[in-house]
Amino acid sequence: MDILLKWVLIAWFVLSVVWQFTFKFLNRYRSKDLLRLIPVWTFFAPNPGTSDLHLLFHISGSGNGIEGWQQLQHINRGHFRHLIWNPERRKIKALIDCMQIMGSIARDFTIECQDTRNEEFQTELSKRICFSVPYLVILNAVIRNAKYPQGDVKIQFAIAESYGFYTESAPKPILRSLWHPVNKQ
Repeated sequence: MDILLKWVLIAWFVLSVVWQFTFKFLNRYRSKDLLRLIPVWTFFAPNPGTSDLHLLFHISGSGNGIEGWQQLQHINRGHFRHLIWNPERRKIKALIDCMQIMGSIARDFTIECQDTRNEEFQTELSKRICFSVPYLVILNAVIRNAKYPQGDVKIQFAIAESYGFYTESAPKPILRSLWHPVNKQ
C-alpha cells in the first residue's frame, strides 16, 4: 500500500510539473480535470503592475475652508507580525482592487473624451460611476478612516497614480469624486 501511494504521489508531481507548460496536446486533457486536482502555478503575472495607486482625500468644513489633499494612511500601515498573521489584508486588498477598477473605468472614459483636464469631465465621470460598488467601497473607506473635524463637513476623494519608487514627479490624478456630505458626531 505504501509503495502504491508513493507512486501515485510521484506521478501526480510529474504530471503537475508537465501541466505548467502550454503544450498543445495537453489542452484536450485540461478540460477533463473537473476537480482541479492538477494545479497550475502562475508565479509571474502576464501583465505586471507598473504603477502605484494613491487614495487621497480632502475636506471642506463649515467655515474652515478646504484642507489640502492628504493620503489615506490606513492603507499603508504595516507591522512585522503581518508577515505571519494579517487579518486586515482582505479588506485592504478589496480596497486596492476597487481602486484599480475605478482607475480602469476612468482610463476607458478618458479614451472616449478628448479634453480630460476640465471640471466638466471630472464631474461627468463621477456622476456616471458614483453608484457603482467600487466607488461606494472607496467612499466608505475614506469616510471611516479619514481624520476630519466634528460637525457637518464635505469630503472628496481622488485616486492618483505614480510610476516608480523614487519618482520626482507628483502622482497624476486619475479620478476625482463628487463632494459628499458627512456628519461626524
